[in-house]
Amino acid sequence: MMPAIEAQERLARIADLQLGSGLMDRDDARSRLLELQERAAGPQGRRAKAADASAVAAMGIGVRGPASSSGCEAQPEAEPVGETRNASSSEATSDVGQSDG
Repeated sequence: MMPAIEAQERLARIADLQLGSGLMDRDDARSRLLELQERAAGPQGRRAKAADASAVAAMGIGVRGPASSSGCEAQPEAEPVGETRNASSSEATSDVGQSDG
């Protein structure tokens, strides 16, 4: 590690030990705890913008729903698994649970 980073980490460990053992000044301890809690919570207000349907479709990912402004059309829904269409009839028949013999 670089010497500056090592020194910063050592100072942080010393401050943590002082905080944990109760040797740190009350105001310093309170501000140190607040700082640690904020860091533990993670970044606030810095979220990536959600992609809209046209941006997702432009990346080549299929989008269901009404046609978007980019001219992409909605894909038709697939038939449920186990359902087949008979060529002579528009009724669905189920293959599930049937044996050939």
